[in-house]
Amino acid sequence: MKKGFTEIKTSELQEINGGGILTGLLAAGGVFLTIVGIAQCCYDLYNGWNDYK
Repeated sequence: MKKGFTEIKTSELQEINGGGILTGLLAAGGVFLTIVGIAQCCYDLYNGWNDYK
């Protein structure tokens, strides 16, 4: 699901930027890192909450 979401966003950004491959890759990397960051944050919060309980 996350992969599909990233692919959709990347294709939208490429269209906006006239299909620039480098821009598309940078955008895809940014989206991927954002997803990973949010997932890591949620994972840390979840583990921290379990430790707290």
